Amino acid sequence: MKIWMRVAAITVVVTIPALLLGPVLFPPADIAVEPTSAQIPFLIFLSVTDAVLLGLGISFLVFGLPVIRRVYPDSKVSAWAMYLTIGYLMVSCWPHLNMHAANGVDFRGS
Repeated sequence: MKIWMRVAAITVVVTIPALLLGPVLFPPADIAVEPTSAQIPFLIFLSVTDAVLLGLGISFLVFGLPVIRRVYPDSKVSAWAMYLTIGYLMVSCWPHLNMHAANGVDFRGS
């Protein structure tokens, strides 16, 4: 199986549960201001892109280290740092934005 097919499979396997479990794990806040009907498609798009980025991030963490080592062969420490940083930035976006939805306008998070 080609690498892009494995990446696509992992991305789909992670993305679909992330889309479905986002509102369950992070229930939307009860706020007085509801999104308008014009904002709903943009919020859905944001949710889908966050879930896809999570799936791509997991795929990157599974398959990305050899690629990073080929791109930057000079230093193993720098390659590891780049690998972990890219993976963290891709994966951390999904819980971060879902926490914003769960907290609403309560910046203290309580």
